[in-house]
Amino acid sequence: MFNRNNSLKIVIHILFAILAGFFCTLSTFSQEHGDNFVIGEYLKVNSKILDEERTIVVHLPSGYDKGHHSYPVLYILDADWEDLFTTVVATSGYLNEFGYIPKMIVVGICNTDRSRDMFPVKIKREPTSGGASYFLNFISEELMPFVERKYRTEPFTMLFGGSNAGLFTVYAFLENPASFDAYIASSPGIGTIPDYFYAKAKGLFKKKSSLPQYMYMAYGEHDYPQSISHTPDFYSFLKSNSPGDFEIQMDIIENEGHVPFISLYNGLRFVFSDWAFPENRRAEAGLDEIKQHFGRITKKYGYEVIIPADILIGLGYWSIRKEKITEAIEALLLACELHPYSPDAFYYLGEAYEKNNQLDLALKNYKKAFEVDSNYLMAIKKIQSLEKKKR
Repeated sequence: MFNRNNSLKIVIHILFAILAGFFCTLSTFSQEHGDNFVIGEYLKVNSKILDEERTIVVHLPSGYDKGHHSYPVLYILDADWEDLFTTVVATSGYLNEFGYIPKMIVVGICNTDRSRDMFPVKIKREPTSGGASYFLNFISEELMPFVERKYRTEPFTMLFGGSNAGLFTVYAFLENPASFDAYIASSPGIGTIPDYFYAKAKGLFKKKSSLPQYMYMAYGEHDYPQSISHTPDFYSFLKSNSPGDFEIQMDIIENEGHVPFISLYNGLRFVFSDWAFPENRRAEAGLDEIKQHFGRITKKYGYEVIIPADILIGLGYWSIRKEKITEAIEALLLACELHPYSPDAFYYLGEAYEKNNQLDLALKNYKKAFEVDSNYLMAIKKIQSLEKKKR
């Protein structure tokens, strides 16, 4: 039986883990940006559609400035709530650190008139409501092209919103599903305008025989009535009537209220459910098996997925320990090629060459590890040791 005490313990553990990931992210950024913790950069975007200037905040993943890779983009609403933005950065960073999702660019959209932007129709209690279609056009026609021009992005995008922003997230999918590849809506409150959403969904399913998107919805057991009373039935309607390629999931988070903290965590795990390379294969798999896995992931998500550094370095590490030096060198050469900002890749390649008695190549790669990270003490010791041998 699930009980409140266990629920609290789970949330505390998740919070601790995410915050640990957050401070790891801070540590990386402090190395890249001097003594300052740089979580994101505020930018201004002039919108002709909305006839106003909008503020966004952009977080780039660790290694972005040193590498050449491109990244999927997670767009989040309500970014003027800075605690939300830092939580999103921490959550995505933590999940990437443990191999569950790719590294990603996070783009937060700050509010000007939230009621106007989040509701697609007029709501009596919200005098300025009804402008969601313009806000969606701003995002898809002005903001996303701006981000794509300025940063190295992959053609896989996600939208996350909670409460009224969750309502907008569902609306965005129903209005123009191709706007994003994945939608994560926390406590969307379908009950605010249920007839409107059912009509939109029916119209969409009549027009579309294929919807290769992802939709994740969540709300709390003790959420607001507009979420509790309508969202489960609407989810069932979507699941029953949508095309077969549409992937959708909904969770009711026990002992939680409005916009449960874990919504984004669960949503990203759902969207990238096949991403992680199996933990029980890491010490045994060969390079071909790893390439095949990420080849399948590339096909599923529609862009070329780069094998993560830790997977290749781990393969090299275990191959060295098993005296499979040829396999180790092959994996670590690929790691150095794909991740030239990783000192570990060069260090363990140096170790593989040293085991193979190729001391010049070993020294070269230890020095490269030191060039990438001048605080890499193990590389310094190896360089000193090999230079003594060569005298």
